[in-house]
Amino acid sequence: MEWLHHYIGEFGGDPSNITVFGESSGGADIICHMLSAENHSRPIFQRAIVQSALLDHNLPDGSNAGWHLSHTLAALRVTNIDHFRKIDAEKLTGLRICFRAIDDNVFLRHGWKEYFTKDDAHTRHHSQLKSHIARAHSRARSRSSVRGVGSPSRMPALALPANLQPLIIGDCSADSTLWSHSVSEWTAPGAVRRIKAVCQSLSKASNVMRAYDISSYTPDEEITERLLELVNDARVAWPTECVAQSAKRERGGRGVWRYVFDQEGPSKGIPHHAADLIYLFDTVPLPASAQSSAASSPEMFCDSFGPESDDEENFSYSSPIDDRDDDWTATVVDEWSYRRVRDTMQERWISFAHGEAPWREDKVFVFGPEGETGERSGLIFEGRRRKEVWKEALEPLGMQLVQKVGLELSRGASGL
Repeated sequence: MEWLHHYIGEFGGDPSNITVFGESSGGADIICHMLSAENHSRPIFQRAIVQSALLDHNLPDGSNAGWHLSHTLAALRVTNIDHFRKIDAEKLTGLRICFRAIDDNVFLRHGWKEYFTKDDAHTRHHSQLKSHIARAHSRARSRSSVRGVGSPSRMPALALPANLQPLIIGDCSADSTLWSHSVSEWTAPGAVRRIKAVCQSLSKASNVMRAYDISSYTPDEEITERLLELVNDARVAWPTECVAQSAKRERGGRGVWRYVFDQEGPSKGIPHHAADLIYLFDTVPLPASAQSSAASSPEMFCDSFGPESDDEENFSYSSPIDDRDDDWTATVVDEWSYRRVRDTMQERWISFAHGEAPWREDKVFVFGPEGETGERSGLIFEGRRRKEVWKEALEPLGMQLVQKVGLELSRGASGL
């Protein structure tokens, strides 16, 4: 971002009009930049889009980061920083080093953890800003022209400080598929023991397990799915909602746009982590079956499921990447649905980068399933995400403990 700020002008770009966006760890990086001390004093981007961020409330401190660096240097047989700088890039990537922000009282601004909590003091601190922004928005709205319903419109000239960048933020319905393999290692009794050990409180652990229907007697064929739901909420969905609400609170209720991405991935036929990138960048070709004339119409239905049906060849009863008979219910994304989600997402992201409001701020924008797109009432969010479960089971634990539970389960039974 510093490079862009200093040199993009020589390529015809505008350093005062930079939009950053990121997925997964990239989304978390953007939030760290937004919460950095540097952004507070010298912001160098104007808008941000955060997609399925793998947020981390439990960042390492300076001593832990120093130990990790020493461990890496030892593995490389490096004795000083000058030797470290001369290491080939290929060797570094082979080590799979995880570069993370550090809670060293320098990079992140004071009080950054408030973004992951519902703090009344934090709300009161920004009450004057909220009133000021509301008045400014009212004046801007009275001057603005009426645009078509559902279409992007020029973003109102909100009187926001430069460090409170307008924000699009959301997540996928199945981000925890990122850890499917490791989570599948768990047995029900093993998962229960680990949750109890992390919570160190029988009542807290029981509350969480009851909310996600997890017990020592959960059938083997069900435990992975239930654990993935808990991991999804603990590591992505609930932290995303906490950040979205804190950002809106800090901006006086304006300047934040919420979305949910529930569209099936075209290559797998099911929702999964980073499926939104496939649509945004349009880089993965559709399966051949999705481009056939039989699958190209969204109005195509089967009238009969009996053995006498002659139309069996028009329907796929298995996943494009898995031929097991029990996957006959898997969805194959048709070309119409793919194009609709792709075009809508690209349009909204690009319009936002051009300073337009991507949709109404009081609405939630949905992408999928089955090609559905558009603004929806905030009530749709409660149906798409486990909001009541978060309130009953996760909030009492607090973000630090919730993320620890999610991290431990996502590592798998062998990830000690």
